[in-house]
Amino acid sequence: ILRNPTEEKYRSIKTTKQSYLNSIGSTKTAEQFLEAVGFKKSGEWITLPYNIDPVVIYLAKSSLESVKEL
Repeated sequence: ILRNPTEEKYRSIKTTKQSYLNSIGSTKTAEQFLEAVGFKKSGEWITLPYNIDPVVIYLAKSSLESVKEL
């Protein structure tokens, strides 16, 4: 999203895809994190609206990276 903010394919995730179910969809906390960042769930999709400030995405990414280093 940070590199290609206007490309829809980077802003939406199909929640029924196996890769989603095996990673993000396997924990409620991960979904809650995406929702806290600004993603909205609608049917089979979770999408980041265009009105979300890119700084929020950068901070979310940085937070995940810092936790990963622990």
